[in-house]
Amino acid sequence: TLPRSVRYSIERSFRIKAQAELQRTEAEIVAAETIQQKLLPDFSPAVLDFDIAGACLPAEKIGGDLFDYLRYDNSSCVGVVADVSGHGLPAAILMTELHGLLHGLIEQNMSLPRLMAAANVRVEKATASHQFITMLAYHLSAEQKSFSYISAGHPAWLMKANGETNALNSQYLPLGIDARTPQLSLTQTRLDSGDVLVLPTDGVFEALGENSRMFSVERMLNEIAVNRSRPANEIVEHVLNEAKKFSLNQRLTDDCTLVIIKTR
Repeated sequence: TLPRSVRYSIERSFRIKAQAELQRTEAEIVAAETIQQKLLPDFSPAVLDFDIAGACLPAEKIGGDLFDYLRYDNSSCVGVVADVSGHGLPAAILMTELHGLLHGLIEQNMSLPRLMAAANVRVEKATASHQFITMLAYHLSAEQKSFSYISAGHPAWLMKANGETNALNSQYLPLGIDARTPQLSLTQTRLDSGDVLVLPTDGVFEALGENSRMFSVERMLNEIAVNRSRPANEIVEHVLNEAKKFSLNQRLTDDCTLVIIKTR
């Protein structure tokens, strides 16, 4: 019985250590989740003639999606929507670094073209060859009734009041692929009353349901069109909930973020 008792004691000791390590890891993930949630805005900037709202649903406890309002007042807003490739802890670390970088750059009153170029250089240095970040940075102006943006491989759409929907095409490669990008420039779009800007990450329209069917861009835009009379925050909540309900067993396979900007 002595060898059996010794073996039991050793196994019990290993089990206790493993449980302690698991509890410590879980506590660290919860702490990381709390920190990351505090990085995302829990408010909507009050900008004249615009109704703005955004939200994020991570696929895991922590994720790689980012949306933020970097600078705003009652007549304008500078913001970003970004998506780090992959999800989970590696993506969350990159998302956190990008958040700090963007806020540091905007505090230097850096223009959006320069901000995007600087972020591209930093991301290329910080990421492995298979990693990248898609990002759209924008300037919303109530005075000019305009939406000026730079897109590095990030999707966006403008739904006009007359029912027409236009894709806001990306002008550049995602961040981290090639830091030798030539001089960046903004694309400006005129906004009319009733227009809706749709700024998602691909996790929304690529949510996977039964038989690997995707939620799809068409369904996402249709849900927004049907509900466009509702406040921006209600549209965001509705679309994200629909994407999650569509997902197999209501489990997201990628982080889902959506920002809606309505022109009054």
